[in-house]
Amino acid sequence: MPILERTAILLTVSLFSVVVSAQVQSPPDKSKATGSITGRITIDGKPRPGIVIVAQPEDATERGAVAKATTDEDGRFRLTGVVEGRYKIAPSTPTLIVPGETRFGTAGKVVTLAEGEVIEGVDLALASGGVITGRITDADGRPVIAARVTLTRIAEPNNKFGYYWSDPSLAETDDRGVYRIYGLPAGRYTVSVGGFGESVMAGGGRAYSRTFHPDVTDETQAKIVEVAAGSEAADVDIKLGRPVQTHVIAGRLVDAETGRAVPNVLFSYGPLSDDARLEAGFSSGLRSDDKGEFRIEGARPGRYTVFAMSEDQSGFYSEPVNFEVKHADVTGLEINLLRGASISGRAVIEGTSDPAILAKLPQLGVMTFPSVPGLISSAQPAQSWFGADGGFRIRGLRGGKAWLSLNNHSGVKGFSLLRIERGGVEQRDGIDLAPNEQVTDVRLVIDYGTGVVRGQVKIEGGALPEGARMIVFSRRGGPSAEVDSRGQFALEGLIAGDHELTLHVMPGPGADALPRIPPSKQFVSVTKWKESAVTFVLNLGTKAK
Repeated sequence: MPILERTAILLTVSLFSVVVSAQVQSPPDKSKATGSITGRITIDGKPRPGIVIVAQPEDATERGAVAKATTDEDGRFRLTGVVEGRYKIAPSTPTLIVPGETRFGTAGKVVTLAEGEVIEGVDLALASGGVITGRITDADGRPVIAARVTLTRIAEPNNKFGYYWSDPSLAETDDRGVYRIYGLPAGRYTVSVGGFGESVMAGGGRAYSRTFHPDVTDETQAKIVEVAAGSEAADVDIKLGRPVQTHVIAGRLVDAETGRAVPNVLFSYGPLSDDARLEAGFSSGLRSDDKGEFRIEGARPGRYTVFAMSEDQSGFYSEPVNFEVKHADVTGLEINLLRGASISGRAVIEGTSDPAILAKLPQLGVMTFPSVPGLISSAQPAQSWFGADGGFRIRGLRGGKAWLSLNNHSGVKGFSLLRIERGGVEQRDGIDLAPNEQVTDVRLVIDYGTGVVRGQVKIEGGALPEGARMIVFSRRGGPSAEVDSRGQFALEGLIAGDHELTLHVMPGPGADALPRIPPSKQFVSVTKWKESAVTFVLNLGTKAK
């Protein structure tokens, strides 16, 4: 698969992760002409005065508002002094939801505001969110304090599961063992507490097994809790069984060549499923101590794996070591560290001599996601940041195919990976690595794009199902863009030339499954420092299947 296509796919996937790494926006440029956003708020079909509405940068880590307004007697609001950008318009209360919304705390609409633009008609029909509340007790009826409750929303059709992790402050039990989770979208949920990675400990080296309402450890026996907008599902209690004894997992990481323990090496561990796959909830980012040893406490009986990865540039990796915890501690594990292959070379920015652009090279890097045989891919990439001269080196890679992609960790716009060369030959299908091979002649060619494509999506023959989201990306790589509530999008920082744009319709995180809507394509010519326009026509009457 060509590297640019892989990069585009990675960008698409990153937009829909439950947990994302957001860009930090620069302070608003006061020299630019500001615009305004107006709309109307109704709750259960009636205008509601006194609701505080905020405009928040959609991609900002800080969720502070750039503008605020309060609805008048007719439910209308007007946000003023807003610079160009992409914003979420939302009420400043977590108890209100948009019917059909599928994520916690995201009741609102996303709009793209051009410089000096006046946007009207951003209306929000809100409803009161649902509530699930209950009490968690132990086998003797005593309250379990500070237990984290997990809700699992059951999506339709096909009984697919969408996981919702509430804010810990909302999902933890109080001193009475009582929890109350509010602002929930209407839907069907299961409720559970405990399990791998959860903090439900009984003390004395004991922990509770994951338990579902009503008091079952088998997920298939969990009772479905129905939540309607504005309703409260009460007495959703869970009584935990007797705590199980937990154990210690201990060992050391050693250099397979010398037999010496290696300090400060990153490793991961986690539970294994019946088919030897690494289950969700595994722990990464753990390190051996200054003696090369590790100690993991609180392990419940079950099958586990431990392995070292190359994400820390130590030069080592390991094969997974699988084992079972039964009725005693597991100690004396040895994780044999192998010397890995490496990829080094230089990155260059093509087509510019502007010192300001060239100086941004150290804000970028290169990464690859190593795989572990028999397990899922690494949750963390092996990576290297570029030096001032573009130099890089990724170490500790196992033999096999290595796919490289650009790591834009600081969120600077406009940079795209054009091609990867090895010894002057373009590598369209990844780089083949022999065990312990040291590849030194890799050249990453990066382009700096300044073109902009602004687009509109027109929907005919029906309406998108609730929870649907639309995203546009270019086959040549570069930024991707989510379509806002007005059907608009903007792709910024595109390289000059012809681009094939693809519009995908897919469910948002936790949304119900959607009828298959085939991707739509458009071609557009991009010119440096200029804007181009494109329109997608999505005919649901003929394309939805």
